[in-house]
Amino acid sequence: MTRLLLLTVFAASAVGCTGLPTSGSVAKSDAPPEKDAVAAGRPVPPAILITPGEVAADNPAAALTKLGNELDYDLKNTPPAPKTPIVTRYKNGEKVE
Repeated sequence: MTRLLLLTVFAASAVGCTGLPTSGSVAKSDAPPEKDAVAAGRPVPPAILITPGEVAADNPAAALTKLGNELDYDLKNTPPAPKTPIVTRYKNGEKVE
């Protein structure tokens, strides 16, 4: 009985769902791909208000304050991520513009 069950499971997995049509992003389409709406710009580099050379054993409180100021500055001045996804399309192994 277990052999029959194993054989059935193996045969079903070998055949797969070949009779079901594909849909969504995996479906083949004859329509040309649409162009991306907006090209993403380069991100703003983080502020460097304190460097590792400025941190010493005699001034940990000052270094901590500068680091906190740097993190606050970066959080306030970082632009939001683009809402348009960046999609690269390839056809026959070559990038399509």
